[in-house]
Amino acid sequence: MPDETEGVAPAPAECSNQRVAGTNRREPPEVLKGRTTTEVPRPASNGIAWLGRGGIVALGAVLLAGVTLIDYSMGADFLFVLFYFVPVALFAWFLDRRAAGVMAVACGIGWWSADRLAGHVYPRELYRVWNALTCVASFALLAWGVSEIRGRLEGEHRLAVALAEALEAREKATEQIRKLQSQIQVVC
Repeated sequence: MPDETEGVAPAPAECSNQRVAGTNRREPPEVLKGRTTTEVPRPASNGIAWLGRGGIVALGAVLLAGVTLIDYSMGADFLFVLFYFVPVALFAWFLDRRAAGVMAVACGIGWWSADRLAGHVYPRELYRVWNALTCVASFALLAWGVSEIRGRLEGEHRLAVALAEALEAREKATEQIRKLQSQIQVVC
């Protein structure tokens, strides 16, 4: 006879497998104890979301222009690529993957422009193009990663809300069952 638990994923670490004394139910996850569905924690998004899509696009454009200008003013000897990650991550978190991809390309163009205008001399122009494409690939990877994390957090939030609603409904049903059980007369 095959084992009934074979192929069943173990419970997550934050879930308790402890049964509530005298009942057949398990404890809810720690994050949901004593909460209603409106109190389930959301992924961090409130920082600048109030700006709206247009405001975030404008902020990203200003950040890109600022980073490009600073990169140009630092000259060819100072590598400033890391700071181009900020507008890409901003777009990936607050907008969507497509907008973040556009910003990744724009940041690559910004880096290439700053590098060229700063007078960085390469033995061949192909090296500058290769470096720019490497930057764009790095920015695109960051855009994908940040938007993937954001999407998964949103999915987990939806599941947490659904679980909280199900737990709430189960508690109400259990209470109704207890009331009905107390009203049942045993006839011998």
